[in-house]
Amino acid sequence: MLQRADFIRESNDYIHRYILKNIKKRVEELGFTFPQALVVGTVNTHQPISIKELAKHLKMTHSTVSDIVERLTKKGVLMKAVDPKDRRAVQVRLSEEFVEEVKDIDANANEVINKSIVEALSKLKPEEQEIVEKGFQLLLSAVKANSEGLGIEEIDPLDVINQDFFK
Repeated sequence: MLQRADFIRESNDYIHRYILKNIKKRVEELGFTFPQALVVGTVNTHQPISIKELAKHLKMTHSTVSDIVERLTKKGVLMKAVDPKDRRAVQVRLSEEFVEEVKDIDANANEVINKSIVEALSKLKPEEQEIVEKGFQLLLSAVKANSEGLGIEEIDPLDVINQDFFK
């Protein structure tokens, strides 16, 4: 059973890295680093957001996030403003010019992920593709049942991403 668990874990890690490499490649084609794309996506979801909260969401250091925000501000992607509730804090939001571009990038991210999976699946016969899908359905069902048993309500993807990958 342990060998099976090792195989599944290693396979999942490999697929995860494959998808992340595809996303990273696309993000770089758009002129961003992967950490910059994470910052833009998080700002888009939570704006306005303080740098402190941004760092917390991304599980990055304050100084790293601050440097990324500074670069994105110079590019005209983000805007910084003093927090009216705490004059010492800075709030970050997307620049008005960049709001529409982010919608396209968000749509493209899922497209890139799906395309990378479709390309890999296309190497398999249709009946093999069905076996893969059924296997994932079964594994996901077991993981969800186990998660409920452990009291895990929600799994944050940034809890499991290896930050060293993005350096």
